[in-house]
Amino acid sequence: MKTLFKNKIKQAKINWDKIPVGSKFNGFIDDVAISGRIQKENKEIFLCTNFSVANGDICDNTLGYQYSYSLGNGTVTEIESENVLIENIVEDPTFKIEEPIMIGDDKVVFNRGSIKVGCTTVKNSVVLEIAKKLKK
Repeated sequence: MKTLFKNKIKQAKINWDKIPVGSKFNGFIDDVAISGRIQKENKEIFLCTNFSVANGDICDNTLGYQYSYSLGNGTVTEIESENVLIENIVEDPTFKIEEPIMIGDDKVVFNRGSIKVGCTTVKNSVVLEIAKKLKK
């Protein structure tokens, strides 16, 4: 994996054109350490993560993560105004974008030990029981 961006103290300018979707990142939102992947949609940059502190504007495809956080167009001013500090971004050449699984208009979000469909969370044990009863 190739390191695309590394930062230590203050947010530096990031050339988002050189950062592919799915690149891994580490950083902070409101001084809480987070990690996840970079998403780009409609000229907007998103941090996709499973850390609930990042429950900001939601992108259409959170790359399998539960939450996303918008950085607007990703300028230093926008990043700092959101109280975000990105420490590093690393390219992941093995990353492949998967289309989300939808049930009706709701995206299925896969979490540790459960899935979430709309406002409903279903434990893995229940999902496995349902799967046993599916007909081929």
